[in-house]
Amino acid sequence: MDRRTGCRERLAAGDLLVGTFVKTAAVETVELLDRAGLDVLCLDAEHAPLGRAEVALLAAAAHGRDVACLVRVSSAGEIGAALDAGATGVVVPQVSSADGAADVVRRAHYGPGGRGYSGSTRATGYGTGTMAEHLDAARRRTVVVVQVEDPDGVAQVNAIVRVEGVDAVLLGLADLTVSLGADDRRAPEVVEAAERVRRAVGASPVALAEVVPVEGLEAARARGVGLALVGSDQQLLRSGAEAIVGAAAAVRGGGQSAT
Repeated sequence: MDRRTGCRERLAAGDLLVGTFVKTAAVETVELLDRAGLDVLCLDAEHAPLGRAEVALLAAAAHGRDVACLVRVSSAGEIGAALDAGATGVVVPQVSSADGAADVVRRAHYGPGGRGYSGSTRATGYGTGTMAEHLDAARRRTVVVVQVEDPDGVAQVNAIVRVEGVDAVLLGLADLTVSLGADDRRAPEVVEAAERVRRAVGASPVALAEVVPVEGLEAARARGVGLALVGSDQQLLRSGAEAIVGAAAAVRGGGQSAT
């Protein structure tokens, strides 16, 4: 199944999709990560300096490839622009109620009060397809992920997961920790809140998304994660460089001990 067009279907089927955040506006990054075989790239327009132009550039690089491209928008008002740029779907932060989740779904789909239509966008093939074809494809393929990351969202999570059109809930553990006044994700109140979100998602048809370390993938899958976002392009670059520095240090140390 195509990683891009089948993303929503795979989430609904309970598959494990693995991806990473992209925080650097380099087309080559998208090309390399796609070639590596990741299921999903999430362009981080919330916590990285990616504006509409940068999102459009990176979405264009992903659009002709198999990899699914999600955009974590800075606000709900950016949903339409991200999808027009050719993104597979959106991740929307700070969703704290069922009404908020319903607003996100409405903005991500065509219809009354929802996403506006233009035949001149990348998403619509720059006018090369019909409106009916695009509307059908968008209805079937657009992925909507809402991020629960504060006490209000945790309190309303059972209602949020029942909103039709929500495909996944991303547990924003770092922001949840801060919003609860803690400074450690292992604090009892954070663990309790996180488990409440996981239980609610697990009892619904919605997929659970989490940010996890690569060594935590097996445990994440065991607790029901369907979309695992592992690190970022920046983290991958840094860890690769650190491996080189470590190897060089070992060689230098070995050379010194040999003399």
